[in-house]
Amino acid sequence: MLADGDKARAAGRTDAAMKSLRAALVLAPHATRLHLKLGFWLVGAQRHEEALTHLRKAALHHPKLRDSHYGLGVVLANLGRHAEAWSSLEKALTLDPPLTDPFQATVLGAAAAVLRQWEGKGGAPEGKAQQAAKQYSEAAAKTAELVKKRP
Repeated sequence: MLADGDKARAAGRTDAAMKSLRAALVLAPHATRLHLKLGFWLVGAQRHEEALTHLRKAALHHPKLRDSHYGLGVVLANLGRHAEAWSSLEKALTLDPPLTDPFQATVLGAAAAVLRQWEGKGGAPEGKAQQAAKQYSEAAAKTAELVKKRP
């Protein structure tokens, strides 16, 4: 079922792909990676409320999986729930691996964007947007260095 979903998505048949993942989840309702994959696919389809359900399940079943907290942060930001988004992104930043991982730059960039949106609404903690933007710049520079060093 999972392979069918991947093939369907690669062929541009998003609804069929999601149907395959949902069928797989019936057989394995606690499969973190399935919830995570479906959650990200739903984000791509702009179905944020549905994505939120699956990303929360992924985080519940595997609380130390950074990707689920990052996904939650993105979805919550898209839903305008900035305080919750920030909390999820902060959680993602506390999980391994450290800042030398290129994914950290992505999380920090999302965190900075969430904080800028939240600041515009008058609710962000003071100075946090600038701090996140600085951390993002540093992480992006480290990522660029790592990419240059790869064989």
